[in-house]
Amino acid sequence: MNSWNGLVAERTPDSGIAYFSEGKSSEDLLILAFIMEDGSRRFYESASDVASTEDAINTLKRLAVAEGHHKATLLKLYSSMTGKDSKELDSSVMTDEKHRDIMEGGMSISKAVEWITGKNTIDILELCMSLEISAYDVYLLLEKTLEDTESKRVFKVLAEEEKQHLDRLSSLLEVLIKSKRSKERS
Repeated sequence: MNSWNGLVAERTPDSGIAYFSEGKSSEDLLILAFIMEDGSRRFYESASDVASTEDAINTLKRLAVAEGHHKATLLKLYSSMTGKDSKELDSSVMTDEKHRDIMEGGMSISKAVEWITGKNTIDILELCMSLEISAYDVYLLLEKTLEDTESKRVFKVLAEEEKQHLDRLSSLLEVLIKSKRSKERS
């Protein structure tokens, strides 16, 4: 954001933050968060294959791993909240085809991957930032909405981690924009 200098936003794949409104219970919301974390993990893996700078590739790979950790955290919370086996959730939810194409922000993974194909790394990082902002907002909302203490704690931690992801992406984006401007001046 600090490097903005007349850049114009371009339309990205449609987002669906309202997707979370479908959840009616803490368990439902937890399952939706789990699905979206898994989707984001898979998106970041795909994005790392498309990015063109080593720093971006490494950052996107680290984000994929971090989203996998979020998924594991949510599985533990699910188990503790419901008394159900977390492996049961992982296998039942993730084999349902309707859940295979959604990620943070309620965005379709396939549409997002299609959109980033052929885009430059700056455009890819901007999309990733919008996903992280959406996840951050949702997790803050869930922290305030959910009643049980453990869920509140988990969603607070996840919100902070999403903010760290956003900071990481923002710093990298700023470096890439400065580098691009420097090359344009030369």
